[in-house]
Amino acid sequence: GLTGYFEALAVDHLQPGMGRRLLLRYRETAFMYESQVAGMSLVPLFPPASPESEEHLYQKATSLMGMVNGFLGNATFYDGLQRHLWQNSFASSTPDLFWRSLQLASERESFETKNWNVKGIMDTWIMQKGYPLVTVIRKGSKIVLVQSPALNGSRTELWWIPLTYFIQNEVSTKDLKPRAWLSAHNHSLQLEEDVSQDHWILLNLRAVGYYRVNYDELTWQLLATTLFDDFRSIHVLNRAQIVSDIFFLWNHELISWSTALNVLKYIVDEDEYEPLMAFVVGVTHGIWGVSPESSFNIAKWLGIAGRWYAEFISYTFDKFVLKDVNLNSLDYPD
Repeated sequence: GLTGYFEALAVDHLQPGMGRRLLLRYRETAFMYESQVAGMSLVPLFPPASPESEEHLYQKATSLMGMVNGFLGNATFYDGLQRHLWQNSFASSTPDLFWRSLQLASERESFETKNWNVKGIMDTWIMQKGYPLVTVIRKGSKIVLVQSPALNGSRTELWWIPLTYFIQNEVSTKDLKPRAWLSAHNHSLQLEEDVSQDHWILLNLRAVGYYRVNYDELTWQLLATTLFDDFRSIHVLNRAQIVSDIFFLWNHELISWSTALNVLKYIVDEDEYEPLMAFVVGVTHGIWGVSPESSFNIAKWLGIAGRWYAEFISYTFDKFVLKDVNLNSLDYPD
């Protein structure tokens, strides 16, 4: 996990913007593989994992390391890492020792007592298969968040989920530290903030958390309007996350096709690689059934070809959306 994370940072240093693409690809590939195998955990496997499984375990671990950096913050994360390397420079290390180093760094950050335990948090992500789906429910001006396993609704796993979010018209911030937590002891949480009925809330800033998000119908409508009117007001990584989540939710019959189309219609104006990649992968893998690796290769080729993104999107909308006389038959019940 650490190796992959620092690989992405090194790539981004040499060619700004490429590191975030690499991390996004790791995250999306791990998501798709977990969907195929009904989830995977990072604990040692017996018998040993296949080469393909090892690759995806590596991608998931890298994504989780990015999430750790997000909820601890850069300064705390690197302080803990440096001290861990120094203290274990002539000895072997274990995950527990690494989490302990990060915990101590977190406690040194301020005089306030931290109400989280790094090892306890990460055990829910490492020991359990799959990943969570966080669902947004509006109750008047209040927002309730509910977690559930994304891949199997009959399972009961719960995670410690760092919640980063942005409410429309708030002052923008680059801080990725969590404003709240979903607990591994409770499946739901009501946020403290009030959210007006004409304002959206956006979860998982910059897609740093390893989870998917579903919104209530009103919030999807508000997000769709903002994307259509001014998509650049939403961070590019969150646009990619929205596109990816939309295809996942539709494939799992959690939203209707009309809702998905309403959100995706902005994509004809999109000009950034990450959301376009998510769209191409969503179509080729989620609708056409192409393998994940081939889907990413198609997205990469279209990116190199440049103008062919527009051609692909135009073809997709023309063939599968605008001229589909059976469009209503694709709607799932709300």
